[in-house]
Amino acid sequence: KQWYQRRVRGVSFNQFQSYLNEYNDCKIKKIIHSNVVDNFAKIIKDKEFTIEKIKESINQVKKKTGKKGKELFMPIRLATTYKEHGPELAKAIFLFGEKTIKRRLKNED
Repeated sequence: KQWYQRRVRGVSFNQFQSYLNEYNDCKIKKIIHSNVVDNFAKIIKDKEFTIEKIKESINQVKKKTGKKGKELFMPIRLATTYKEHGPELAKAIFLFGEKTIKRRLKNED
């Protein structure tokens, strides 16, 4: 038997996965609807979509909100990439493409 079958008796894998998805969705929604993300969306909206401009936008959010480190990067990363970890943030955002990122920042995804 797999480790999860031994530890989670009486709960199907799909039920367990559903629970985790609900937990993560709530966690992500709480972080995404933050002052950091709102400011980032406003700042990046009319800028040229380049790695440098994305970095500038993140730095402007840092100055405007006073947030730094994880409090700055995690909300932006979750709102744009839907992942907690990944490559350098500005590069990751750029790789998803302008349309996808701006749609996600408007919560249309």
